[in-house]
Amino acid sequence: DPLNSGDDVSEQDVPDLFDTDNVIVCQYDK
Repeated sequence: DPLNSGDDVSEQDVPDLFDTDNVIVCQYDK
């Protein structure tokens, strides 16, 4: 169970990081 919980959190963290990178890239380009 603990391992599954960790995997779920990691999966959610990855998209968030990508979204943040996209926002930074867009602002940087401007």
